[in-house]
Amino acid sequence: MVAGAPDASMARPIHLGRCLVEVLAIILAAKTAAALVTHLADPIVPSLAGGLLDAAVLTGVALPLLSWRIRARLASANRWAERLAEIARRTSNAVIITDVHRRIVWVNDAFTQITGFTLDEVRGRVPGHVLQCERSEPEAIQAMRQALTRGEACRVVITNRAKSGRVYNLDIEIQPLRDPSGTLTGFMAIESDITEKVRAAEQIARQEAMLRETGEVAGIGGWELDVATMTPHWSIQTRRLHEVADDFQPTLDNAIGFYAPEARDTLRRAVQRAIEAGESYDIEDPFITARGRSL
Repeated sequence: MVAGAPDASMARPIHLGRCLVEVLAIILAAKTAAALVTHLADPIVPSLAGGLLDAAVLTGVALPLLSWRIRARLASANRWAERLAEIARRTSNAVIITDVHRRIVWVNDAFTQITGFTLDEVRGRVPGHVLQCERSEPEAIQAMRQALTRGEACRVVITNRAKSGRVYNLDIEIQPLRDPSGTLTGFMAIESDITEKVRAAEQIARQEAMLRETGEVAGIGGWELDVATMTPHWSIQTRRLHEVADDFQPTLDNAIGFYAPEARDTLRRAVQRAIEAGESYDIEDPFITARGRSL
């Protein structure tokens, strides 16, 4: 398959539902109508297939009833499978189904939209051989190979390259497909394009790095307040200005406590107005560092 190791902060659920995986597994693995009936019919069919089939051999009476019930349940199962297969075709997530040797047997339209490759172009090929590139994460590829070798499910994030040369990021969930006896018959991958989320996170990281560098050069610190928890978050430069350790985690009270006693009430009121009314403030107050220096 294609590869990856997910960053939970940007990964979002991409499940199409366990039922879809199971139904497609049955569709691919079932060699006879009996296999479908065994897995999709309710308990009455196996019961009929066991007890009444024996009776049919002896009496020749139950077989027509058994045959009718099996056909009815099979038709219902086929309609259900067709609806779920339609979901797989139409979902915005790419879906890949491979055989046990990890060679592609089916992809949906979203796969083509994301990668640029059609089913005819990738059928019989290993997804990773088609899509992985020099920017694909080695640890992600290794995680996938190990899971696939063991016939296990896995969830990864990887960088791939499309037919056009476009580099994109995927959040991939892979599930093994098994036949009625439990034998591994292939794999299904459901892939979500998270390229924009990755780029947004990278942009934020670059901006934060630039602000840190600017702050260090100019001697300017920054902080923000999580109003849900009333927890302040200090930049590294702010910690250095306060002469505390780089891993120091302030509370609102001890952050205000660094200021001179006569300035604390003014700062508390300014913070409260900012929270309640969205008012900005610009206050110059003296404060005392953790080493006792006045600034």
